[in-house]
Amino acid sequence: IPDGIGNYTQAIIPNMRLDFLVGTRQQDEGIFESKAEDVQNALDIATEKYDLVMVDLNNGFDSTMSRTLIQRSDLAIVVLNQNQHVLDYFLEHPLADEVLGKSHVVFVVNRVSEEVRLTPQNMRRRLGGAKIVEVPDYIKVQDIANRSEMLDFILRNQQVGKNQPEDGFVQGLKVLSERIVDAMKQIQTEKG
Repeated sequence: IPDGIGNYTQAIIPNMRLDFLVGTRQQDEGIFESKAEDVQNALDIATEKYDLVMVDLNNGFDSTMSRTLIQRSDLAIVVLNQNQHVLDYFLEHPLADEVLGKSHVVFVVNRVSEEVRLTPQNMRRRLGGAKIVEVPDYIKVQDIANRSEMLDFILRNQQVGKNQPEDGFVQGLKVLSERIVDAMKQIQTEKG
């Protein structure tokens, strides 16, 4: 991958250096592992060119590449939902200890509903008292995401009213954003 990594990305917000580098859609772990060196090179270049680099890992892979990416990361963001099986799967996953042992982890419980028996408070206990960002369920977000209109939705609803149906979801995203920014500031301070 050449230094011109921007030539291979899609601009999410033009002229603001928020770019998206698409990975493979294939679920084959072997392909993922065979590209480990390419991924490492891309990350090295991206880290030099961008202030922040985020990588989305498939939750099912226990691979050398996944382990390396988690170890190299400054911040892990773990997205769960109120499903007991999903929580158990995460806690029993071979990489869970790597994630839980990191200095900076943000746990997100999305699609939160008061009607679900597994509450975020119960999840917090199972995660050793970790702080959790709750993002309430907002059914229309699925259509918004399918139409690739999430950025427009967020920008349009920054000042949404308290009684609006999307308020809880938007407030959850704001808390999540603040938690990530706070963690990144702390990481920068620690790095000096």
